[in-house]
Amino acid sequence: MKIYDEFEGVIKPTEEESTPWWPEAKHPGPDAPNIVVILIDDLGFSHFGSYGSD
Repeated sequence: MKIYDEFEGVIKPTEEESTPWWPEAKHPGPDAPNIVVILIDDLGFSHFGSYGSD
C-alpha cells in the first residue's frame, strides 16, 4: 500500500464523512505569456472553408 505524506484529506466509509483535499493552485506570474495551443488530428488542408471546403 502506498502512503502519501502530502495528502491532508480524511477518507472515511462514505463521501459525506470524508474530507477532500487538493493542493494549492499554481498561478502564473504577471509576466507570463498568454499561449493557446490548438491540436487538431486527422484534418486535411481542404477541410477548412478558406481552402474550398463546403
